[in-house]
Amino acid sequence: MMPWRQARRRLNPRINDEDAWITLARLLRSEGVFKSIVIAVAFAMIASVILILRSDVVPYRQGQYVAHDITARTDFIYFDAKTFEEVKNKAAVAQPRVFKESRLVWDDIQQSLIALPDRVKGQKLENLGIELSGVLDNATLGRLQEIADQNPRPAWEASVKNFVAQLSRLDLIVLDENVRSEQIANGRKIEIVGVGSRFPQYTYSPSMADAISQRIEGPAKENFAGGIWPKIAFLTKLNLVGAPTHEIDELATQQAENAARASVTRDQGVKRYAANQTIVPAGRIDEVYWPILREESRAYRQSLGKRIAVLEYVGIVGAVTLITISLCVYISRFAPRIVRNHARAVCFAALLLSTLLIAQLTAIGTTHLYFSGIAPTILCAMILSIAYDQRFALGIAALHAALVTIAVGQGLSFYLVLLAGSSMCCLTIDDLRSRSRLIEVGGFTAFGLMLSTMCVGLIDGDPLEFVMTDVLWSGAAGIAVGFIVLGILPFIERAFRITTSMTLLELADTGHPLLRKLAQEAAGTYNHSMQVANLSEEAVAAIGGKALLARVGAYYHDVGKMNKPEYFIENQGHGAPNRHMTLNPNVSMLIITGHVKDGIELAREYNLPTSLFPFIQCHHGTTLVEYFYWRAVKQEEERSGEEAEVPEHQYRYPGPKPKTKEVGIVMLADAVESICRTLDEPNASRIEGIVKDVIARRLNDGQFDECEITMRELHLVEKSLIRTLLGIYHARIAYPSNQQSDTPQSSTEIKTA
Repeated sequence: MMPWRQARRRLNPRINDEDAWITLARLLRSEGVFKSIVIAVAFAMIASVILILRSDVVPYRQGQYVAHDITARTDFIYFDAKTFEEVKNKAAVAQPRVFKESRLVWDDIQQSLIALPDRVKGQKLENLGIELSGVLDNATLGRLQEIADQNPRPAWEASVKNFVAQLSRLDLIVLDENVRSEQIANGRKIEIVGVGSRFPQYTYSPSMADAISQRIEGPAKENFAGGIWPKIAFLTKLNLVGAPTHEIDELATQQAENAARASVTRDQGVKRYAANQTIVPAGRIDEVYWPILREESRAYRQSLGKRIAVLEYVGIVGAVTLITISLCVYISRFAPRIVRNHARAVCFAALLLSTLLIAQLTAIGTTHLYFSGIAPTILCAMILSIAYDQRFALGIAALHAALVTIAVGQGLSFYLVLLAGSSMCCLTIDDLRSRSRLIEVGGFTAFGLMLSTMCVGLIDGDPLEFVMTDVLWSGAAGIAVGFIVLGILPFIERAFRITTSMTLLELADTGHPLLRKLAQEAAGTYNHSMQVANLSEEAVAAIGGKALLARVGAYYHDVGKMNKPEYFIENQGHGAPNRHMTLNPNVSMLIITGHVKDGIELAREYNLPTSLFPFIQCHHGTTLVEYFYWRAVKQEEERSGEEAEVPEHQYRYPGPKPKTKEVGIVMLADAVESICRTLDEPNASRIEGIVKDVIARRLNDGQFDECEITMRELHLVEKSLIRTLLGIYHARIAYPSNQQSDTPQSSTEIKTA
């Protein structure tokens, strides 16, 4: 982002103010600042909308400890769903359970008694079944047989019918033993279909035979002769106690209970609280009190009125604007490429907003704040540390923590915990060379979070039990973020177009399909790339750069030569004719420079990360292809017979020039390795001269104009390249052949090996 004063210097001082503004607008538009401002404004607007949701956040959390009673700030009513459900359950339980006849008991008794004379007709007492032989005696048997001889026998049938009719009016209800005991235990009435409701104490169970007999004896005496009625009463009792006369009607009972539930009005679940009334006593806020606090908070905000709400929204927008401005200034100072790269800026804004939204939404719910409120900021800090650098990630995480603290309605203690966790995360995630490193970073972050949570909890005076609960939750947040980032790391690399050391180590494996293909089809180029990688890694490490990135970039910088390997000198066998000798210099130049374009196509085909593309595109920069340029000049002179000039730009690589130190060093390593390979007798002075000459020529040619490498760093690179090349081309012992004498070598010869 161009500052105002610098922009004014670039304007013509003689133009009027209107032209100045137009020129400034064009300047800002050309540098992409307008789009960056639009993204920043959109970020501020969305963040403000998210923070406005904080009006639904309760100042307290479920499970939190409060050292004092919490009183209502305004009158409010609270609909207690639990109480309402309890009232409905009581209404349902108060309804009698409905019972229906399980069998036609009175019809069975009547038919059995009317058929009794026929059953004993012509029978002796000992021939009757067990049921009758144990009840009847000879006198009763004789009387029944006399009745059996009558046909018809209206008197007997009338007596039986009158007897059964009187019994049915007695409401003899026989229930299952367990069912009756349960009904008596819960004090719930029963409803008998066709009879009405009654208490279960006025029913009978099969074990209450004596009580049933007493109810039967009266009607039996009235309807039967003196010798017969006891037997009739006994047989009737056996029929009644043989099985329950009634059973539960589940459908009718459920319908009655549902009707009772439906009759309960909503007002019966409403509780009314007055202002300054204690709604939560000091201690732990459990699941019973937390919904009351939420309702009180909503009622209080409504009581403030629209004017207070508007003022609060203004404050939120103002705070978000200030933080957004701080973000913009910080980004333009420490990561200006985000300002220029709008796709990256959108990803960056999306990361901050999504993690802020997660924290805001979880704060509205009942999730523990020291987990759901902390994890998003730690996640943001860890991702930015991987995508950019530690300083930048820590600064952004600090501003993000401020937004989250406002969103969840917490104070300085919570912000300090977020800041401590973010600092521990950013300062420990230096180089990801293994997946376990993320888990280690998560562990360090968890330790920082736990320690800071304990400190602020003890400062606030919370009981140790509650402090330890918060400590465990915050530690879990740190560990969880480590595992989450481990799972989404490939997506992070794609979104921010970065390559972590883990991915680089995978690409550095010589078993990679593209490297294997290079070794098979262009063995000389493959060996050249390996040597360039060694030179580049040592040189980049000497200036504190990304040595692993340089090494892997050097592995793949010449993969484009696979398409036409025979046209490159390192792949031509000894004594084989050089194919370029029969080609026009223009054609040769197109073949040589074409390996850059071919390399990019292969990189895309094999899904290489974009961070390696500059090594393929820029490892020659815009340097001159000197051999074919001078061939073209010579041919032109021979053709014209006079001194000729050929435009240099026609024989230069398309570029672009290196934009990073790592790519610039690979360019130097590529050149010096190629030249040293041609030396018949490499020695220290010749190697040193070659390295210095290559660096000077690249420097004078302007190949480092777009690279941030300094002269001091170039000096360190020079020393490193010389040292590494001397290690490669060191002097060796000249071992004698079989034809030579076995004269021992001198100590001087041995020392030079």
